[in-house]
Amino acid sequence: MLKTSLKATFILVFLSLAWMAAVAPSHAASAPPVPVVQSAPDFTMSVTPVFASRKRGSGEPYTITIQAVNGFTGTVDFTVTGLFPGASIPIPPAPVTGSGLSGFDVLTEHPPTTPIGTFTLTITGTSGSLSHSQQVTLQMR
Repeated sequence: MLKTSLKATFILVFLSLAWMAAVAPSHAASAPPVPVVQSAPDFTMSVTPVFASRKRGSGEPYTITIQAVNGFTGTVDFTVTGLFPGASIPIPPAPVTGSGLSGFDVLTEHPPTTPIGTFTLTITGTSGSLSHSQQVTLQMR
């Protein structure tokens, strides 16, 4: 009788475990979803050339490249600061919407108006609260 009782207990435990393994996953609480963090729209900006050397009385063309990041669709306006005596930008860089290119020329006057030296210009692109800057160096000889 003890053997029959042990067999019955074993079978009952086995069937219970099998049933729990089969049914439990469908009744188990699922893990909460992992939140997806989306970065805010932004843009990157690069200006070339980073360094140039020119004779006084000549000019240097610059190219501004804007790359949209995370779905950025805003319009980027530009400012150029750090102009030195005798230097001018006759046509300012045009705004860029989304991704694209813009550019400007730095023109210099002949000596003695434009001094010999190395000058740093700062180009800033702004769209709403977003702002990125890059410095370039122009050497006048």
